[in-house]
Amino acid sequence: NRRAPAPFAMHLASLRTCPAECLPAGGEHERWLVGRLDGEVSDHFGREGIVYLSPDAEEVLEAPLEAEKTYVIGGLVDGTVVKHASLRRAAALGVAAARIPLAEHAALGRSS
Repeated sequence: NRRAPAPFAMHLASLRTCPAECLPAGGEHERWLVGRLDGEVSDHFGREGIVYLSPDAEEVLEAPLEAEKTYVIGGLVDGTVVKHASLRRAAALGVAAARIPLAEHAALGRSS
């Protein structure tokens, strides 16, 4: 990442309210080279610059990504998919939401 043309920072957020099962057993995440935030992402970054990535958002995420924005990937450890959960979370935080344009660029759900 340090040698990448556009390096980025990664953070784990909401750790204070994260149940034990949302993090790897044995504290493996402590070795990850990421920032750790106890509070909500909106407590640490300005709401106007946050974009919550949600498969249910109407707005499509456009390239190139904006360096001054904070992009939130929610639910990485969800055991099940709850429709509209990330979109509702973005609305509750009062932040923008966008979806990654997978349907436009990949043949998902089709077997060949």
